[in-house]
Amino acid sequence: MPLRAYPRHSYSLSAGMQVLMAFTLTAFLMGMLVHMTGTTDVVLRGVQAKTMMQAQGIAVPLAAPDEPTTSDVLKEILSKVAKDVDVEELTADDSTFSVEYNGHKLHPGSFIPMIKAATAPNVTVDREGAYTWILIDIDAPDPADPSHAPFLHAITANLGKSTDDGDSGPVPVVSYFPVSPPTGAHRYVSLLFQQLDAADKDELSGYEDELKGRRPNFDVADYVDRENLAFVAYSYFYSTPQHHRIHKLHIQHLVSVTSRST
Repeated sequence: MPLRAYPRHSYSLSAGMQVLMAFTLTAFLMGMLVHMTGTTDVVLRGVQAKTMMQAQGIAVPLAAPDEPTTSDVLKEILSKVAKDVDVEELTADDSTFSVEYNGHKLHPGSFIPMIKAATAPNVTVDREGAYTWILIDIDAPDPADPSHAPFLHAITANLGKSTDDGDSGPVPVVSYFPVSPPTGAHRYVSLLFQQLDAADKDELSGYEDELKGRRPNFDVADYVDRENLAFVAYSYFYSTPQHHRIHKLHIQHLVSVTSRST
């Protein structure tokens, strides 16, 4: 039985459908990859995704910002809460206390994507006594114009070895506000203070309503004075805006990548 001859346009239609399906699958997988990893520093089908994402208009992590002690915002805070400390000689410290997001310990200057910092970190202090941890953004809302800095993200009291159990355990004084920089690379500074003693939970319970409305331009020094806190150490990490939506896709570029992989 002779083979049936198909018109030339049938082959063209079939090839076009294959290209369209390959393009759709590639775009979907690329979007899922960015969503799951929170970064674009990965390799996809022999093409560095960071380069590809830049070509498509997708945000990638910005260069690491300067040390927080170069910030006028932090300098002013430290001049009030750590008067006996030489700010110029002060260095970030992760040995006194630990900040972990999803089990990943942050070191001074670490980068963490927004998607990884959506929930409150686990903060521990491996020292005797009671301690308060304050997290602030010193670049809000824009590093070029930090008019809302410092922006308060969280306050937790009663940290430390001697307050790990019982009614005097860690107390979230002001609930965690997720890391969400609108533009540029923002530095998030952790400030650790020692308390005179463990605070009563009932005494701290009303602070949430009072302070959460004062997050922008939060007066760290005023809170420190009110609670008789003593500065111990600081550390920091930074984050940048993360966009998980693919836009301005270059069809020819994706098709060529797909074609080379088949």
